[in-house]
Parts: sequence; structure tokens; C-alpha cells
Amino acid sequence: MVILDIAKTAVYDMHYKYILMKFSPKRAKLLFTDTDSLTYFIESGDIYEELLPEAELHFDCSEYPDSHVLLNTINKKRLGKWKDKNSKTGPIQQFVGIRAKMYSI
Repeated sequence: MVILDIAKTAVYDMHYKYILMKFSPKRAKLLFTDTDSLTYFIESGDIYEELLPEAELHFDCSEYPDSHVLLNTINKKRLGKWKDKNSKTGPIQQFVGIRAKMYSI
């Protein structure tokens, strides 16, 4: 397997085996994907509280602010763990997608 195949497998596993199983297709809408990232609209009262029970299994939560519920350095820079690219700013509030590679967050 080449690196890109491994990356695709990791992305598909996260989407099908974690996100859709946890939130269901009705609550989790995939907005866009890239080689190593997924961006969702997830209907939730508090997404961080919902992610908390499995955070150590799937996520690198080392870059959240000190007072954040998900802050944990156990998976810091660990390969195969997902990172919230908006960990310092909070959940995305608006998204506009026009076509592939043309979006605004």
C-alpha cells in the first residue's frame, strides 16, 4: 500500500465507522473532504460533550484552550489521530461550498 491509500483508508474509517455510527447520517452531513481532512455539519446541543467519551481513541486534543472540556495531551502529535483545525476558535459557524476546492469557512 502506498501512503495515499493508507490515508484514504483512515479517512473512510473515520467517516463510516465513527462519525456515521455515532451521529447517524441524519445528524452528520459531510460538507467536504480532502486528502487528510473531513468537515461536517453535525446537529448537536454540545458537540464537544458528545465527543468526550471517545476523544482519546480518535483525536489529538492537545491544542484546545486550557479550560476546554476536550483538552488532553495524551495523543499530542500522534500519527493516526484526528485534530480539530479550529480548536482555538471554536466550531465553524458558517460554510459556503461552491464546488471542489472552492469553499469558505
